[in-house]
Amino acid sequence: MQRRKFLKSLALSPVLVAGANLDFSKIKGRASIIDLDRCDGCTGFDMPKCVSACKEKNAARFPKPVEEIPNYFPRKINEDYSQKQNDISRLSPYNWTFVEVDSKKIFIPRRCMHCDDPTCQKICPFGVISKDKNNAVNIDEHFCFGGAKCRDVCPLGIPQRQAGVGIYLKIAPKLAGGGAMFKCDMCADLLAEGKKPACETQCPKNAIIFDDKAKILILSKRLKSRENSSMAIRKMAERALFTFLLWILPKSMKPSLKNMKIPGTAYES
Repeated sequence: MQRRKFLKSLALSPVLVAGANLDFSKIKGRASIIDLDRCDGCTGFDMPKCVSACKEKNAARFPKPVEEIPNYFPRKINEDYSQKQNDISRLSPYNWTFVEVDSKKIFIPRRCMHCDDPTCQKICPFGVISKDKNNAVNIDEHFCFGGAKCRDVCPLGIPQRQAGVGIYLKIAPKLAGGGAMFKCDMCADLLAEGKKPACETQCPKNAIIFDDKAKILILSKRLKSRENSSMAIRKMAERALFTFLLWILPKSMKPSLKNMKIPGTAYES
């Protein structure tokens, strides 16, 4: 994704707001900061550490499709990434986080934003998308039909489909669904045990931080006060719309965001 397209998608997506008049006592669940000033894409490593940590932690959940994958009726196509499992240049059912690099060498880790009010959960016709007390939004791949409506409504197109797996093969392989959807689940099992997500613990630059939302709001104020840092935000109808993810941006990205003049978008310097 080009830098301008990323900024536009960021501006159009709900992003955690800091600095608004908020009652911290009412802010529940977990949130996260990705500090783009610190992230260097793990230069010197074969693979970004957040990516390798995610792959290692979730390997057992990666799809194992049947050999003869049925097409999506009535179309004669399917989405099969099983031969591209080592591709870390994009999201896929086998790669739930990846790092984009723009022309100015700004490294941008990308994964699910775990929205407070996730549209994907509302639109799923099978009710297999859940949200727990930590704000982790998870797709149950064992009961997902792979209709991909969650991806259609996601501002960043995060959920990814793998054909030839899932319950549709047993119920209506030619008439329903098309596989199963996969994405980051915020390491919900680790959070439930009081542990940190794999991407955070393996980041050598400490650029990824998970914590309670109230603490993240306070921390974000301190981080964005650093020289050459700013923060992109989105406000809707004069209220804060929270997701779990906040980007701390280099100020070099701020003018581009400002010049887009997208309604409802603001930023803090």
